[in-house]
Amino acid sequence: MSKKIQLSMTVTWEYEPDKENYDEGMTIEDMAKSDASHPEIHYLIKEEGSYSDVKWKIIEKPQ
Repeated sequence: MSKKIQLSMTVTWEYEPDKENYDEGMTIEDMAKSDASHPEIHYLIKEEGSYSDVKWKIIEKPQ
């Protein structure tokens, strides 16, 4: 079996939400919840994130 490296980390973004991208009447808390549960969050955030808590492990790759 070959092996792969798996990296996991925490990424933190700080941004001001563009209210035009949200439903009318949403609070900032509603916007944050919506963003946090979005299936393609990486497309929502245009800012560079800060990375921390990087961990690695070696995993077996099935052939």
